[in-house]
Amino acid sequence: MKRHLFLIINNGGETNPLPNVARDKTNYLDFFQSPEGGYWNYDRDKNDKDITVYENDFTLNILSENIRFQKNIQAPYDYIVIVFCGHGFSENGEKWIEAKPTDKKGDHISLSQIKEVCHGIRTLFIADSCLSIPERQVFTESIQFNSITDHFNEKEYGNSCKRIYNESIMSVSKNNFTAAFAVSLGEEAADNERGGYYSQTLLQTAKNCIKELREQTSNLNYHILSFPLIHSAAAKEVIKLTNGKQHPSIEMTREKEQLPFIIVPKNQIKRILY
Repeated sequence: MKRHLFLIINNGGETNPLPNVARDKTNYLDFFQSPEGGYWNYDRDKNDKDITVYENDFTLNILSENIRFQKNIQAPYDYIVIVFCGHGFSENGEKWIEAKPTDKKGDHISLSQIKEVCHGIRTLFIADSCLSIPERQVFTESIQFNSITDHFNEKEYGNSCKRIYNESIMSVSKNNFTAAFAVSLGEEAADNERGGYYSQTLLQTAKNCIKELREQTSNLNYHILSFPLIHSAAAKEVIKLTNGKQHPSIEMTREKEQLPFIIVPKNQIKRILY
């Protein structure tokens, strides 16, 4: 199975800085590289890297060329995850991300454009950005968030999670496109020194679920929780944290099988915590 994660960071540059997206970058890398997050590879094995990070330099052409290359030269993508942290806005009902810290219209990418480029590929798109023209609001409060720091001395557990994760992905329709936003149309996305409220809450919710599932007694060989399920739980917390100023939203293909977000096998290899 061929999969790839595009982690896109726009720190706003000097004119409209977003210093806390650096924390989002670390948090997402920690989560996706964890066994329960799918055991994606950023720097574990250079020959099997399936995460690319773009900081202030992503374009729609990069995405389309990657997809075209995989289709024509190598095995086509079965699954793509696109995570964006930075500025965004809405215009005439369309949702846009600012992939670069510039005001050039050509550097902005719409949800419709991403859908078109990724057509026929299972895709999860996560955007922690505004959907209004005003600048991103910064809250001074802090919420508790600890990135997943469980590491394992055996590769068996991670590879076991990865195998189940990939099998779950392949059970989903090729046309599944799921897009999640930190806000609803017209709203601004808030953050603090720990990153975007939506991103940190989404990942903390996932971590809490992993902890609970580890402690459960079940006849199942493994637990799989879908992204829409985790998003829904996180959205409720974000609404509370922002006093109703931020309402995370989601668009998804309506079908029985949805894209996985966390995997927890029943029989876990002994963990070593650092």
